[in-house]
Amino acid sequence: MTGTFIIVIPLSFCMRTVSVWYEGRFNDGQLFDTNREDVAKKEHTFIEGRPYEPLSVILGEHQVISGFEEALEDMQPGDTKTVTLLPQKAYGEKNASYVQTFDKKSLNGQSVNDGDVLHISINRQHRTATVVSQTDTGIILDFNHPLVGKTLVFTLEVVSVNES
Repeated sequence: MTGTFIIVIPLSFCMRTVSVWYEGRFNDGQLFDTNREDVAKKEHTFIEGRPYEPLSVILGEHQVISGFEEALEDMQPGDTKTVTLLPQKAYGEKNASYVQTFDKKSLNGQSVNDGDVLHISINRQHRTATVVSQTDTGIILDFNHPLVGKTLVFTLEVVSVNES
């Protein structure tokens, strides 16, 4: 069979990859994350060995929080935008069922302090938790994301857009 075939691919099947510089701040202006080395150094949040480079996000793949992705949808190379994300578009609201009490024996003698972040394995699942409080026999851990319930402000600068 010979001839020309036209294949129509809906726009929703096209992948759009956006590379972006970002600064994430709390409402009070305190920086909590950035991929800009100069900003990290200026604000004393620089981490040695961390790669400071544009973040590549494939839109529609849910690689980042929903409000961050939505903010990138209409941006083009060179565009800069500051967006304020309420918890619903960021890490959500705190879930009380994610705060759980454990027998302190489960720490196998490890010494911890309130506020410590622990990387633990429960039923072969690796999870991160923050120590809320402890007694002689028990420990209360919060498995909510550390940024849950917070309004976040992101400044975004698009470096490139690749559509495929």
